Amino acid sequence: MNILKSVIILFLITSLTANLLGQGSLTSVSSFGTNPGSLNMYTYVPAGISGSVSLVIALHGCSQSASIYAAQSGWNKLADRHKFIMVYPEQLTANNASKCFNWFDPVDQSKNQGEALSIKQMVDYMKSNYTIDNNKIFVTGLSAGAGMTSVMLATYPEIFNKGAIIAGLPYKAATSSIGATSAMGGYVVKTPAQWSAIVKNENPAYLGPFPHIAIFHGTFDLTVNINNANELIKQWTDVNNADQTADFTNSSFGGNTSVEQTIYNDNLNNPVVYYYKIIGMGHGISLDTGSCPRQGGVTGTYSLEKNFHSTYWAADFFDLITNPYSISGSIQVTQNANNVTYSILNTAGSTYAWTVPSGASIISGQGSNSIVVNFGTSSGTITVQEVTGAGCINDVASLHINVLYNVTVSQTAVITCHGSATAALSVVATGGNSPYSYSWSPSGGTGATASGLTAGVYFVTVTDNASGSVTSTSFTINQPALISGNQILTLCAGQTVTIGSHTHSTPNSYSDTLTAANGCDSVLTTILNFHPLTTVNLNLTGNDTLCNSGGVFVLNGGTPLNGIYSGSGVSSGSFNPVIANLGWNIVTYSFTDGNNCAGTAKDSLYVNTCISTGLPDNDILNSTLVYPNPASDAILVSVKKAIPFEVNLYNSMGALILVKKFSTSLAKIDIRNLNRGIYLIKIKSEYGIVTQRIVVD
Repeated sequence: MNILKSVIILFLITSLTANLLGQGSLTSVSSFGTNPGSLNMYTYVPAGISGSVSLVIALHGCSQSASIYAAQSGWNKLADRHKFIMVYPEQLTANNASKCFNWFDPVDQSKNQGEALSIKQMVDYMKSNYTIDNNKIFVTGLSAGAGMTSVMLATYPEIFNKGAIIAGLPYKAATSSIGATSAMGGYVVKTPAQWSAIVKNENPAYLGPFPHIAIFHGTFDLTVNINNANELIKQWTDVNNADQTADFTNSSFGGNTSVEQTIYNDNLNNPVVYYYKIIGMGHGISLDTGSCPRQGGVTGTYSLEKNFHSTYWAADFFDLITNPYSISGSIQVTQNANNVTYSILNTAGSTYAWTVPSGASIISGQGSNSIVVNFGTSSGTITVQEVTGAGCINDVASLHINVLYNVTVSQTAVITCHGSATAALSVVATGGNSPYSYSWSPSGGTGATASGLTAGVYFVTVTDNASGSVTSTSFTINQPALISGNQILTLCAGQTVTIGSHTHSTPNSYSDTLTAANGCDSVLTTILNFHPLTTVNLNLTGNDTLCNSGGVFVLNGGTPLNGIYSGSGVSSGSFNPVIANLGWNIVTYSFTDGNNCAGTAKDSLYVNTCISTGLPDNDILNSTLVYPNPASDAILVSVKKAIPFEVNLYNSMGALILVKKFSTSLAKIDIRNLNRGIYLIKIKSEYGIVTQRIVVD
């Protein structure tokens, strides 16, 4: 097998010696696992590493060493600047005479075997000895190292988040050294589904996401034909649920007409494959040598100056490029906010190019380290890029600005205390860019209206789908406690009582719903009793004589009520005066002959029933109470005529809390300062007659 491997002309190129560049900056790790592929391991850990860090595995090309690839690619410079760790696996001539990784060998290209397992063990070693971010482990390589990069992405998708393939081939484009020659010549062509199946069959039980990839390839590559870039696109777009039609094309990437960038998005519109086609370049890695932040690497046989530092853009694809500085300023502003300042630290001799969100404008400061912005209605990102006095273009710093738009939540259906148990909320968003999407919590609704809600606090998040701007607000649905009360009323025959809008005139138990303006009801339960009219007998015996008409009744020792009796003189027997509608009271009365006949008698009785009399019609009898409900602010008392009467209000503990006197037929008692509860109201007439009711507040 080693003889066959040694004749792979595709990777046979004059090597550089290790002494040319030295290995002093790399650290050798001699024991990192069982190492079934018999590879060397080198690491580069920058000074100042702290916390959870990213890890990049970089695989050299044929005839190269770890140290040569580290120097030529420029990865260590980026690791120093952006603080991530590098691992450089190295092939041995004992495994392959040309020091090519055996990406085409059935053992070395399989999961948990050969060289693939050795590289995986290097990752495990780093995770055991450093704090590695499991979500930021990447692999990249050149030529045979790129072929091995495809192997690692396919065999361990659970480990590697992304990969960068430079002048490489699809996974299992070949499964033998002879097949490798055909594959590298660009003669292995499959459908996207076929390529995808090869990857997925390597991990049949795997249900997680697959890595995203960046492809870098020169159009004049005579070692690995550029057709392989197209086959890579097929394989990794289909694996990631994307089609093979580019969603974005930039024919002059970064202003470099030699570099064309195309991007392929998945079915959720997320970019999954980036392709950088480098016009006129042969086999190797593209560089932009220099000391600027976006420059690096050392030219050589397989490292070519093209004013395009592919290592930098691979690191950018891996999200390893950190902002060189932070933008200071508000990240949240109101619509059409004016005179908002954003700034960064200033470097002498530098100029700064700013961009602002759509609809916003830079009022002053473009070119300097501080700008003043007037906003419109759209959210977006403010960016700034520094160009130093030496002409270096620094990395872009950015700050996302959320422009708040108006969100109004209204209650479209209310909860009643007695009746409906649920409510509805409706949200109206204005000032952003429709369409909007909605998310209610805790109800879980996704529409503009949330229905069937019980009492509680609800949050709605409104997203402007056009700009991604998010605004949230909350609304509280109240459900007042059920207000209820109970009372027992005893009326005289012929009287009525009105509770809310209901009038009752017969004995029974009534449950009356009192509806408030806000929809929250109260319930008053009334047991209504009636006493019949009673005839009171006044017995005249012995010398009791009624001489003439015009007798006088005196009630409770009060003012005599004149002119209510007429008739001829009676010397003895029973006299039945009629006392009309006194109410349910204790009444003492006496009768005296109006002519003061000799021997006239006075009889007094205590009565606690509805007495039938001939009292005048100007008392408080048949008074009507309008019971308040939760929306009321007053108790209303109405009487038949405008006569003097007094209102006493007692709380539920029996304490007298209010006394009011009126001389009208309608009294209004302000209860806005009272606590909600049940109260007793007593109405006293000028004749001392008392009527009482229970009031629900």
